[in-house]
Amino acid sequence: MAAVGARDGAVRAAILGLALAASAVRAQVPDPSFGLGRLPLDPSGEGTLLSGAGRTIPPGALHLVIATELQHRPLLVPGQGGSAAFVADRLALRILAAYGLRGGFDVTASLPGVAGQGGEDLSSLGYVPAAAAGFADPAIELRRELIRRESVFGFSAFGLAGRLGLKLPLGSGGFADGTGLQRVHFEPGLEAGAELAAVRMALDAGFVAALDSSRPARELVVQVAAQLASHAFHPDLTLRAIVPFGGAAGLEALLGASRPLGPVRLFALAGAGIGELAGLPRLRALVGLAWQPPLETQIVERVVVQEVMVEKPVPQAAEPDPCAPGQRHSFDQCPDADDDRDGVANNVDRCPIERGPISNDGCPPPDRDRDGVPDVEDDCPDSAGPAENLGCPVEDDDRDGVPDVVDNCPGVSGPAANHGCPASEPQRVYILRETARQIRSRLKFSAGILFASGEAQIGSESRPVLDQLAQLLARHPELTYLRVEGHTDAEGTPERNLELSQARAEEVLDYLRRRGVQRHRLSAKGFGATRPIDTGVAPSGRARNRRVELVSIGERAEN
Repeated sequence: MAAVGARDGAVRAAILGLALAASAVRAQVPDPSFGLGRLPLDPSGEGTLLSGAGRTIPPGALHLVIATELQHRPLLVPGQGGSAAFVADRLALRILAAYGLRGGFDVTASLPGVAGQGGEDLSSLGYVPAAAAGFADPAIELRRELIRRESVFGFSAFGLAGRLGLKLPLGSGGFADGTGLQRVHFEPGLEAGAELAAVRMALDAGFVAALDSSRPARELVVQVAAQLASHAFHPDLTLRAIVPFGGAAGLEALLGASRPLGPVRLFALAGAGIGELAGLPRLRALVGLAWQPPLETQIVERVVVQEVMVEKPVPQAAEPDPCAPGQRHSFDQCPDADDDRDGVANNVDRCPIERGPISNDGCPPPDRDRDGVPDVEDDCPDSAGPAENLGCPVEDDDRDGVPDVVDNCPGVSGPAANHGCPASEPQRVYILRETARQIRSRLKFSAGILFASGEAQIGSESRPVLDQLAQLLARHPELTYLRVEGHTDAEGTPERNLELSQARAEEVLDYLRRRGVQRHRLSAKGFGATRPIDTGVAPSGRARNRRVELVSIGERAEN
């Protein structure tokens, strides 16, 4: 009996040891592969609340977003009798900063955090609780605008952009983001948007991969959204679908609104999710604010009027002449008529219902890009552009509405009143474009270049103007050869005025050369009083005639 008792005691000890070992092994956290902070936010202000709609922010612009998010049951695990909430409620914080780059790029950095979270006691299932607060994994995203068009496919605007995002495992750990896993997330995607009247529409498709060779995970995320932007409050509806590779899909519907207040935009949204994917809560609510430059939207109302021709009955007794003005007829009936009134009769007009010159047999001259400039006069026959630019597109890299050829700051946005530079940098020099091909341009000064009376010494108050001029010439290398022209009033002898104007022009040339303008780009020419711009009768008129001008002469400067 003693042997049997000893044997039973040994068995019990072995069973207890195995139970303790199993309990230690099961002390674990869920492995959902992806974190809980998976809802995107659009910092551009160009699209809907959750999608950039294919448009990046302007170069040099900085946008900031701060938001707080409440999630209910965002992470479930199998439990006894059903699913249990490992994370039942979660209060998250979101900080985003986006900066516009040249070439249609922008970059966004995201720093998420958790202010508080808690869940059910799952210690009986071997789970350790999540950390109550901490920093989640930061992310960075680069976007590139691929297409931006106005009035295409029946929409008033259309845009397409690609993106590449990375989430880095740099959080504070302790399951603050819902996974506690040291994984890099790779997130490429495409986003498209269109506008129809006051409705903005967006389609976003992305691929998410957890880069872990031992436990790889991948999924597709697709969302469609619409926003009504014609009221003070912009209502917003988004539908999201998350499709894991090898798992059940999840759906989420979110309804939100935003309110622009100058450079600040307030926004809020709420919604519900279906499915048990990590980061897809049963209920979600989010509020925040964004800082961005004012977005000016001009809505143009187009009214199409259809002309209807009403025929009045004509008495049968008097048949009208079919070739009389206002009467219907075929071209064969009236070969000598000129229905399109272009001076070419129907019988020799190759385009009898379209006006064209006699030299082209009555047909309009070819215009492949349909910009209104005939191909023979169009310097860019395959790219639409205004007639004043000889049919070529007007380049505007910083998208501030000021063409690059007359933009003092072509790489930085600024108002047209300040010649394309930021308002904080008042411009006192500007380019006056005189011809479409820019062969000859004239640089003007809002404040004159002053000299001591009867001398060629530049006044101290004019030196900042010439410093700004040197910067402008550095930004516009297409102004290859420039002539500094000196002018005087009619006071004094012609010989003395000519000598003084030449000396003043050379003094300006030397000053610009000392400020970094290449000598081979410059020449100096004095004209004395031979080219007045005012009668010179009054003192103010004589003052206007005493001036210095810079002219881009389109040829090599005289030495």
